[in-house]
Amino acid sequence: MDLQTSEALTHLTGRMNSLEVSLRAEMRELREELRDGLAENRRHAETLVERSGRRAEELFEESREYTRGLVEESTRETRAFVEESTRETRAFVEESTRETRAFVEESTRQIRVLVESLRGDVRLLSEEFAHLSTRMDGRRP
Repeated sequence: MDLQTSEALTHLTGRMNSLEVSLRAEMRELREELRDGLAENRRHAETLVERSGRRAEELFEESREYTRGLVEESTRETRAFVEESTRETRAFVEESTRETRAFVEESTRQIRVLVESLRGDVRLLSEEFAHLSTRMDGRRP
């Protein structure tokens, strides 16, 4: 090997060593930046998870309160409906009872009239039978 080639190789080796040192330093810096970035991302993700958890709890509580309100409203409306239905049913039963009593009273009155009429008819028939009996007794020898 000649001197020039040897110097070029020495220079090239020095340059390669210098590049290796520089590359290793940059790789360390990149590794540190990557770790820092990952740590920052982790902190950010944890913050987002905490916020999401709090928001989910808030929404769940809002939902629970809304549902409670719906149940209370539904209960009030159901009670009002039952009370109104009860009043209407009582009124219907009372009206039906009045109509039934009126019907029974009218039927009783009509039956009494018919019974009295039948008694009159029975009296007339008895009188006629007595009269016929008397006539028949008079014709017998």
